[in-house]
Amino acid sequence: MIQTFANTETEGFFVTGKSRRLPSEILKRAAMRLNQLHAATELRAMIESGVRADYI
Repeated sequence: MIQTFANTETEGFFVTGKSRRLPSEILKRAAMRLNQLHAATELRAMIESGVRADYI
């Protein structure tokens, strides 16, 4: 479902799994959320799975 990224650092993290700018304590959760977003086929699926709409 991810089509574009508003932030190049986030895009780089999604592609490589590495980031110098994102805090290390959030990398695992950020990777999990990005993978959930990418796997979702529609926005409703994300909201029903418990992802808060303000993060989307």
